[in-house]
Amino acid sequence: MPYDGHDSSNTATAPRRLVALRAAVVALFRKCVSGPVVFSVFCLLLALVATRGEWLTFPLGAPLSARDVPLSLEARHGVTALPLARIFQLLVLGGVVASIFSRFSAVVLYAGALVLLALVPLQGAFTRVSWIETYVRESSERLVLSAYANQHFVANVSPEPAFTPALEFENAGEQLAIGFSMMGWGWYIACATVTVLTLMAFRGWRERLRYWAFAGSLAIFGLLVLGPPLGTLLAAQSDQDSGDIQLLHGNGAAAVEAYSRAIERNPALRSSRPFLQKASMAFNVQSGGRHVLGVLAQDLDLAARRGDGDVDDLYQGARSRLFEVMHADSYVATNLELPLVAEAERLRGELWLSEGLKLAEERRYPEALGAYLRFTPRPDSVATFYLAHAYIALGDAEPAIPLLKELDRRVGHPAVRADIHCTLGDAQTTSDHVVEARAEYRLCRELDRADNYRALKALTGS
Repeated sequence: MPYDGHDSSNTATAPRRLVALRAAVVALFRKCVSGPVVFSVFCLLLALVATRGEWLTFPLGAPLSARDVPLSLEARHGVTALPLARIFQLLVLGGVVASIFSRFSAVVLYAGALVLLALVPLQGAFTRVSWIETYVRESSERLVLSAYANQHFVANVSPEPAFTPALEFENAGEQLAIGFSMMGWGWYIACATVTVLTLMAFRGWRERLRYWAFAGSLAIFGLLVLGPPLGTLLAAQSDQDSGDIQLLHGNGAAAVEAYSRAIERNPALRSSRPFLQKASMAFNVQSGGRHVLGVLAQDLDLAARRGDGDVDDLYQGARSRLFEVMHADSYVATNLELPLVAEAERLRGELWLSEGLKLAEERRYPEALGAYLRFTPRPDSVATFYLAHAYIALGDAEPAIPLLKELDRRVGHPAVRADIHCTLGDAQTTSDHVVEARAEYRLCRELDRADNYRALKALTGS
């Protein structure tokens, strides 16, 4: 048969290749629309939405989402901040896509996402010192505010949004526990979705391969990401334990040196009153009772003794000693003395506040107002709430209105803002601004979805 220039074998194989390609596409489509893949996509969407939710919560302030929480990593020349939300989204999205082709790659990516999630409470307790300082301070302020509102106004039996009070910490375990107590619902949803995705990627694997792939990935990522901050935290705890032993044996100089190393490695200790109390005692032992900061140890518990009998004389003596500390010039030598002086200044303000609260409890508002005015609270402190209420109780509500409005702008918790707006309504009522008062009471009820009995009583005139 003569050759006509046409290859019949290519003609025969072309349809077969087309059929094979079509079969591969259909198989891939069926795999993509299978139940596990659809559920994985659902978990992926849930994880992406979780980054917009609450990842870090505070007793008074507004919560932070994953977009507000930078990823802090220790670099050679300091701490590097990266966008945590974007990295988490890429890891989870990459894991879902990789699970279609290689479940081993998916497990590695999910392990990285879990380590990233574990870094959030760690940096909340250790790397980002301002967060743990804010949480500890606001926990105390929130508890005092709740007791004050129930005592001076109508008792509100409706439950407030739950939070875990953290008034102080001393060791690394307690510090990390505060970091985990700060986590919000968005973080927990992210943890749950990544865990579910990881378990789905394990389906059908041999047990040994499954274990080593996941455990190895967690170990590697954990050492790279969690290792440096955890190592520094544990080293600071070791220095603190060494200082405790030296202080117990009466070696003040060695205790001061160990505590100085501890606070340099773990700056969050400057917010730990038990630690600062021991540091003050170490200075006292080192100087034979002559160091100006040695008196701080005996005054640190006075602010918590409000209501324990007549403590006015104790307050006066403590304030005099603390005033001397704040105006001394012998504390600028070491990094351990500066936090003690800052604590002395905070404590002096707390003692004036505690005395004012005690006087307000006895309905002695003119004297309470005088005590409040003796210190300058932070603009976001609820101490301005007590000052405003004293003005209202004395019938001079005009100064209270700007104080409460500024406090409302800085506070993020709806239940606390509800009390602020209800008090604003009281101030407007005292100033004969009836329309503004009713607007404030209505806003109070909108913020507090459960019945706020203060607003209800004011609106109904009962």
